[in-house]
Amino acid sequence: MQYVLDNFATIDDAVKAAREIELDGWGWHFFVGDGEGNCAAIDFVDNDVVVHRDAEMPVAGLFNALYSLEKERSRYFKGYGGLWEFDLKDIRVPRYVKIGQLQRDYDLRQDAAKYALMMLDAIYVNEVADWSVVFDVRRGKAYFRTSWSRAVKSFDYKNLDYSSATPV
Repeated sequence: MQYVLDNFATIDDAVKAAREIELDGWGWHFFVGDGEGNCAAIDFVDNDVVVHRDAEMPVAGLFNALYSLEKERSRYFKGYGGLWEFDLKDIRVPRYVKIGQLQRDYDLRQDAAKYALMMLDAIYVNEVADWSVVFDVRRGKAYFRTSWSRAVKSFDYKNLDYSSATPV
């Protein structure tokens, strides 16, 4: 998976590569995004590669279950075909549902990185994560904070030299 994430610039290339690799075991899944704002969830199920993107991916996110299972669990909630009104603070509400709502609520005038970090806070289940990381792929900037230091730090990676000619 890391090979796919590190070596392909477009979603189409990453999906093609995912279909050509062999993983040790099944049940894996991962999320890919590119600099144009395209994204996909790639699940490995029963010796097949299942790709969710565009209209097949109403929520741009991936959690601890296969994407199809996350989508299936959401069907009981308002906004996903069901009738159950939900509270974002209710730990019984799947993270998929919460993130979908928060994505719909996002206002383009808001700071995207701060909003994304708030979204991560909204989906914590039991405890604060050791790391929270947000990548602004279009601008080439990463934002992060740790459980030790809640202050948000950032670094630019757009102009890094990824060639083997530079030191580690």
